[in-house]
Amino acid sequence: MCTNSLCLYVKTTIVGVCLSFGLILGIVAIQDGWYALANGCMLKMTLTVKDTQDGFAGTTGTVWTIESDCTFRVSRLIGPHVAEPHLKGILTPEQQARLSAVLAQTAASELPTRMGDAPQVNARRITLHYDGKDAVLSLGAGDRDLDAIRASDPRDPARRLLEVADMVQDMLGS
Repeated sequence: MCTNSLCLYVKTTIVGVCLSFGLILGIVAIQDGWYALANGCMLKMTLTVKDTQDGFAGTTGTVWTIESDCTFRVSRLIGPHVAEPHLKGILTPEQQARLSAVLAQTAASELPTRMGDAPQVNARRITLHYDGKDAVLSLGAGDRDLDAIRASDPRDPARRLLEVADMVQDMLGS
C-alpha cells in the first residue's frame, strides 16, 4: 500500500512501462508486425483486386494484393494459377493515405456481392476482396461499359468498386 506520492509515482511508472512493453511485444508477434508498427500502415486487412477476362484459353488477368503491412505484389493469373509476382514493393506514406481515403470514401467493405451484367461469353470481371468480403463487377467483353460506370452516380456500387480498382492499378502498375 502506497502512502506517499513517490511510491504511487513509481508503481504507476512501472505499470505503464509493462503495458507498453506488452503492446510492442504483441505487435511484434504478428507476422511483419514490427514493420507495420514502424511504418504506420493504416490498412486494417489484406486488399486484393483481380481484373480477369474469360476467353478461349480460359481465364486470364492480373491480381494486385496489398497486405495489412502495406507490402504489395502484382501477379498474372492464367487459368486457376496465380504466377509468381512480377512486381513487389511497399506503399509510400502518400500511397497509404490515398488508399485509406479511397477505401473510406467508397465504403469498400459494404459493396454488394454481385454487380453488373449477367455472366456472358468472354466476360470480364473485376473483383475486390476486402474485410472478408468479395464484390464482383461483371462486364461484357472489352472496356465498353467502363466509361459509363465511371460517369455514373458516385453512390453507385459499380462505380465505387471501379474507383478502388482503378486507384490500385494506377498506384501499383500492371
